[in-house]
Amino acid sequence: MPLCGGLECGFDGCGGVCGFCEAGELCQEGLCETECTCEGKECGDDGCGTDCGACDSVYSCVENMCEIIEGSWSCTEILGCQDQCGPNESLCMEACVQGGDTNGQYEYQLYATCLENHECADKLCIAEHCSSQTAICEYEESGALSCGEIISCQNQCAAADQACIDGCIPLGTIAGQAEYISLVYCIQFFCPLGSQPDCVNFALSDATLCADYYQDCLEP
Repeated sequence: MPLCGGLECGFDGCGGVCGFCEAGELCQEGLCETECTCEGKECGDDGCGTDCGACDSVYSCVENMCEIIEGSWSCTEILGCQDQCGPNESLCMEACVQGGDTNGQYEYQLYATCLENHECADKLCIAEHCSSQTAICEYEESGALSCGEIISCQNQCAAADQACIDGCIPLGTIAGQAEYISLVYCIQFFCPLGSQPDCVNFALSDATLCADYYQDCLEP
């Protein structure tokens, strides 16, 4: 019989064993104490109140590991998640895709495959080849407005009311949203931030720039 004398764990000094500690505990001088360590932990508590780290915004802390909760995101939310990933963070980008539900992942694959097939590296390429796939992924809802009617809706918004302006886009049909994306992406390509004030008007009037997209948008 072990001669433990109040010891909870370890040896009694005479060859007997006084007991074993639970997972997450260490045997310290015969007593089981909580193990305070961040080893193998990416986030959360070390067991004694010390923070082991925080997850990036696209992750949640699940049992001291940074993970994405899978199976609930739309394609729009997948893209929003990926916007939080740093450049060349392929694991982060893929984790965002895994966070999508079945339909979200399907729509994302249509979008990603189009970009890959056309080797799109800029918005002008997306405008030309992948605007429909982008519209399906980017906007969870669609309505009855044409591209021109989306712009008319936006013209009713105050210049600084971005929520109102953005709110007009889901009211468009998928085709209307696709034409709108082509037009906006073309303008953003040729008139990036910092361009001359008359750049947009010039781009819309020049057939070698965005005039064709503008005309397509205005046609009913």
